[in-house]
Amino acid sequence: KVREQIAMLPEPADLQPIYDALQALEEYGWELEEAVEELSKATAIVAKENELQDILIEEMKQSANNPLAN
Repeated sequence: KVREQIAMLPEPADLQPIYDALQALEEYGWELEEAVEELSKATAIVAKENELQDILIEEMKQSANNPLAN
C-alpha cells in the first residue's frame, strides 16, 4: 500500500530556475540596500549644509539690523 502511494507521487519539479531567480533577486536587494545607504549619507550631508546656510543667513540678518555692528 505504501509503495503504491509513493509511486503515485509526482516527479520532483526542476527548482533550479526558481533558485536562480531568488539568487538574482537577493543580489538586487543588496545593491538596492547599498544605494539607499549612499543616498541617506548624501541627504544627511545636504541637510547639514542647509542648516549651516540658515545659520549664516540669520547671522547676516542680525548684523545688518544692528547699527553698532558697523
